[in-house]
Amino acid sequence: MTSAGYAAPQSLSDAVALLGANPSARLLAGGTGLLVAPSRAQVASSMLVDLRKVPGLSSIESGAQGLKIGAMTTLRTLAASDAARSAHPALAAAVLMTSDSQTRARATVGGSIGGRTSGDTDIAALLIALGASVEVTGSSGSRTMPVEDVLASPLGREDIITSVTVPPASARTATAYETQRHPATLTPLVGVAASVTLGDKGAIVAARVGLVGATDNAVRLLKVEQVLQGLSKSVLTGGQAATDGAIRSAASVAGQGLTVRGDLFGSAAYRAHLVAVLTVRAVSRAAKTAAG
Repeated sequence: MTSAGYAAPQSLSDAVALLGANPSARLLAGGTGLLVAPSRAQVASSMLVDLRKVPGLSSIESGAQGLKIGAMTTLRTLAASDAARSAHPALAAAVLMTSDSQTRARATVGGSIGGRTSGDTDIAALLIALGASVEVTGSSGSRTMPVEDVLASPLGREDIITSVTVPPASARTATAYETQRHPATLTPLVGVAASVTLGDKGAIVAARVGLVGATDNAVRLLKVEQVLQGLSKSVLTGGQAATDGAIRSAASVAGQGLTVRGDLFGSAAYRAHLVAVLTVRAVSRAAKTAAG
């Protein structure tokens, strides 16, 4: 089979087979990633495998396991979904921040976490904070992976993201997203999403924090989460100064172990500063909302 061209398979198995038969094959979802591809020649010589005719990849379903989002669901559809806005309002709100309306009408959920620009997508930070899982189908069958694992490294050449599941929020849990955006590209220079769960005594019993923009890939800030867990009610309600100080202490470890990138849009030092500042803001807002 030729390594260049276009194919629109009508089943998932056919799509996987096309990827396996063509070493240069590239998935085509919304197509927004191809528009900013660094090498147009490389794109032109690829077999584009269009997923738009594969059934079952564009639904949004709410059930006992949470909110299941088909990989080909556009960001515009997700933001407008009553199910998404009801179950996870912070997710729907963050999606509305993504780029502009034309891009949201084309960009897909799967492409936003599995595409070339996934390190710069707002939704990636939210999905990490919300503990989402990703269903991936390849030549060896289907498997489920934590979203942070999908974002950390490229999937196999024959792998296709089919859906994302966001689990139901626990009681006394709230999520917040804070970002500093580039005014021209509308992408986040840095974005931090935090999900905080309070226990019966008001202490933080669980926390998840996702970061985009500062590093090449979206990442989970495990060190911040470890410091946050166990912050007592007395600290969280001991006045704004005490609360801010405790959260700033947690945020101070946010950049540890990260390779923060720098470019014409923002230096590494500036982005590292934003990581700490936005972590404080996101965690503070989430904790305040969870406390009611």
